Amino acid sequence: MPGQSTSKKTVYIIAGPNGAGKTTFALKLLQSLEDCQDFLNTDLIARGLSPINPDGEGTQVAAGRIFFERMDAFTKEERSFAFETTLAALTFLRRIKQWKKDGWTIVLYYLYLPSVDFSRKRVRKRVVDDKGHDVPDADIVRRFPKSLANLFNYLPECDTTICLDGSLPAPEAIFLCNNGKIKVFKDQIYQQMRSYLNDD
Repeated sequence: MPGQSTSKKTVYIIAGPNGAGKTTFALKLLQSLEDCQDFLNTDLIARGLSPINPDGEGTQVAAGRIFFERMDAFTKEERSFAFETTLAALTFLRRIKQWKKDGWTIVLYYLYLPSVDFSRKRVRKRVVDDKGHDVPDADIVRRFPKSLANLFNYLPECDTTICLDGSLPAPEAIFLCNNGKIKVFKDQIYQQMRSYLNDD
């Protein structure tokens, strides 16, 4: 798994639909990065706050607040960090634009899954096998198409985007975008992903 370690202050974004394996991927990635040892994940923060009931509304709200407080602190300290997101909203676009103005490098890793059903099954398997974080079915269904469509909204704002097929045991590259130049390795999947831009 290639790391994109750099001496510049860098934000690493680990994105993809629910069940894509973002947290597992991120923890492996950070082991290969000399410049980044801080990883923001609301689910992990929530477990730290309330191991018995991490999905409680109050816990989730508190975890979200801590997530952004730490993000702002790392930014102020000019300290490279990584964070996880489904990209189901455009929440981070404004921040990314400001980071770039302030001289940060933005690296986005996106883990693709082929369908809502695949995403749903991955989440259920995680809950049953690993006692992992559950996600309501309605949220999985709502987030899946938005995540894929929003990937292409984030693409122009990132210095480097590495899109990987997260459905495979060892993720393989679908496309790479470096400073606006896209190199596609799996065109059929790439075109399928782009089709979500036209969905209502």
